Amino acid sequence: MARTAVTLIQFPGEEKHPLGTAALVERSLVNCQLLRTEVVTELQARPGAVVLFPGPGSCCLTELASPPEELVVIDGTWRKALRLYEQSPALQALPKVHLPLADQSRYLLRRSRKTGALSTVEAVMAALAIIEPQLELGPLNQAFEGLIARALDRLPAEVRAQYQ
Repeated sequence: MARTAVTLIQFPGEEKHPLGTAALVERSLVNCQLLRTEVVTELQARPGAVVLFPGPGSCCLTELASPPEELVVIDGTWRKALRLYEQSPALQALPKVHLPLADQSRYLLRRSRKTGALSTVEAVMAALAIIEPQLELGPLNQAFEGLIARALDRLPAEVRAQYQ
C-alpha cells in the first residue's frame, strides 16, 4: 500500500470519458481520493503536499529534500488543467513539482501535442515510483494495460492496426 496520499482533482465531464484513467487510479490505490470541480478554493492537504503541475516555478520531483506526504494531481486535458490550476487558489498555494523528462506516453488512444505528456495514471505511477521506489505498482500498471487492451478490442481491425 502506498504511504503517499494521492488526491486527484478531476475537471467535471472527464469522468464520462470512456478512456479516462483517474477512476482507474482511484480504484487501484487505497490512499486516494477523487474530487470533481472546476475551482479548488479549499483543500485539506497534508503537510508537505505538492501539486504535480509542470511549468514555471516547478521543481523536479527527484530534487525534493524529502518525499511529499501527499501528491495532488489534476485530471483533464492540458487546457482544462491549466484553467483549473489558474482559477484555484488552494492549488496555487501548494509547491509545484514536475516529473523528469518522460518517455513517450504508452496511452496511444489519447494523445497530446505536448512533449512528455502522460495520462493521469502514467503520471501517478511515475511520481509514486520516485517517491516510493519500493512500492509495487504492477497491479495499477496491469489495470492500465487492460484498459488499453479493452479499448483497442472495441475498435474495427483496420483502425486497431494503426495503434499496434
